[in-house]
Amino acid sequence: MNKKITILIIIYLLSSLAVQPLINAHILSLHNEPGDAYAIIVVGRYAGRLQDVLPKNFQQYYTWYLNSAAMTYSMLKDSYGYADENIFLLVSLRERYLVPDSFDPDWIDYPSTKEHLKLVLDKLKPGGDIWMKDDDSLVFTYINHGMDEEEKENGKYAHDTFFGFPYEFDSIRDIISYFIFKQNVGEYRLYDWELAQYLENIHSAKKIFILQPCFSGGFVNDLSGINHIVCTASREDEYAAESWIEPFIRGLAGKADANGDDKISILEAYEYAARKVNEKTSNEHPLLDDNDDGIGHHYSEVGYDPTNPNDDGYVSARTYL
Repeated sequence: MNKKITILIIIYLLSSLAVQPLINAHILSLHNEPGDAYAIIVVGRYAGRLQDVLPKNFQQYYTWYLNSAAMTYSMLKDSYGYADENIFLLVSLRERYLVPDSFDPDWIDYPSTKEHLKLVLDKLKPGGDIWMKDDDSLVFTYINHGMDEEEKENGKYAHDTFFGFPYEFDSIRDIISYFIFKQNVGEYRLYDWELAQYLENIHSAKKIFILQPCFSGGFVNDLSGINHIVCTASREDEYAAESWIEPFIRGLAGKADANGDDKISILEAYEYAARKVNEKTSNEHPLLDDNDDGIGHHYSEVGYDPTNPNDDGYVSARTYL
């Protein structure tokens, strides 16, 4: 009887030794090997107010937006090794204006329209061409103008961005139709809740949002979520007149290594860019939200504390591209 028990114990131990390496291998592959990294770079409407449709001002915005897109694209590829096929660039070029040398039109994957943005995001959802998994990551960069409508749309408080190609109207009738009768407005505006809806059901270990528009803080409550990091150029009631996205991208490319560990956390890039803005103005407050409470905080505010797991900044301090 004792001999049988001994044999059973030996068999059990041998089977455990055989299975354990497989279990350990599974754990290592699940937790130590990163998933695929994806990025979407959206360049929206170039001109801002109506007076900015003047060719000189239009070219200024055109150059700025395309330079920012080029910086982002190059940073992801050159500094972080993102695969070209995993970066989706949405841009609509205009034949009348000069493309800056920094920007290669061959990078463009789709025109910059709401329909094409939705198409790209649908590719990343279950059943799509790509189907992102739980250990993948997504960086969403939005270079655009923005508005605070100060009223509700569809029952929701509205922040939006001018989207799609810059509308250059062909006639006075088109101008009156858009500005007076508000026809086809939805084709050229992406509301905060719409972007959140477009992103639903995309699986990932983390999503990082880099939002340049004026009033972009209004997008925080819609995009906030678990393992979501939302970085905006300003509060929901502020213009973003100073350059914010350029120092953010330069920070990620290496300028923001505050602790000298040769790695750039999202927090380091956010603070680097926010401080650059605040060296020039006290009227803009870039925000960060990473604790899933729907409230963004400036680095100077109570509620922002990278050492406190409950405050904004904690997750970003431990997150890297």
